[in-house]
Amino acid sequence: MSALLIAEAKKSGAAKFVASTTVDNAAARSLLTGSGAELTVAGDAVESELRLR
Repeated sequence: MSALLIAEAKKSGAAKFVASTTVDNAAARSLLTGSGAELTVAGDAVESELRLR
Protein backbone atom coordinates (compact mmCIF):
# COMPACT_ATOMS: atom_id res chain seq x y z
CA MET A 1 0.00 0.00 0.00
CA SER A 2 2.68 2.53 0.91
CA ALA A 3 4.61 1.82 -2.29
CA LEU A 4 1.49 2.58 -4.31
CA LEU A 5 0.92 5.90 -2.49
CA ILE A 6 4.55 6.93 -2.94
CA ALA A 7 4.49 5.96 -6.63
CA GLU A 8 1.33 8.02 -7.21
CA ALA A 9 2.80 11.01 -5.36
CA LYS A 10 5.95 10.86 -7.51
CA LYS A 11 3.88 10.42 -10.68
CA SER A 12 1.87 13.53 -9.85
CA GLY A 13 5.06 15.56 -9.41
CA ALA A 14 4.94 15.88 -5.61
CA ALA A 15 8.20 16.92 -3.96
CA LYS A 16 7.41 15.26 -0.64
CA PHE A 17 4.93 12.97 1.08
CA VAL A 18 3.71 14.05 4.53
CA ALA A 19 1.62 12.20 7.10
CA SER A 20 0.51 12.57 10.69
CA THR A 21 -0.21 9.96 13.35
CA THR A 22 0.11 9.48 17.10
CA VAL A 23 2.84 7.96 19.24
CA ASP A 24 0.45 5.09 20.14
CA ASN A 25 0.10 4.03 16.48
CA ALA A 26 3.11 1.74 16.22
CA ALA A 27 1.95 0.23 12.92
CA ALA A 28 1.76 3.62 11.18
CA ARG A 29 5.13 4.69 12.60
CA SER A 30 6.68 1.43 11.39
CA LEU A 31 5.18 1.85 7.91
CA LEU A 32 6.44 5.43 7.68
CA THR A 33 9.98 4.71 8.88
CA GLY A 34 10.10 1.60 6.69
CA SER A 35 9.36 3.83 3.71
CA GLY A 36 12.25 6.12 4.65
CA ALA A 37 10.25 8.97 6.17
CA GLU A 38 11.76 11.15 8.87
CA LEU A 39 9.58 11.33 11.99
CA THR A 40 9.21 14.27 14.37
CA VAL A 41 7.50 13.72 17.73
CA ALA A 42 5.84 16.54 19.68
CA GLY A 43 3.89 15.27 22.68
CA ASP A 44 1.45 12.63 21.40
CA ALA A 45 1.66 13.81 17.77
CA VAL A 46 4.00 12.33 15.18
CA GLU A 47 4.63 14.16 11.91
CA SER A 48 6.48 12.51 9.05
CA GLU A 49 8.06 13.71 5.83
CA LEU A 50 9.47 11.72 2.94
CA ARG A 51 11.29 13.67 0.25
CA LEU A 52 10.45 12.33 -3.21
CA ARG A 53 12.94 14.38 -5.26
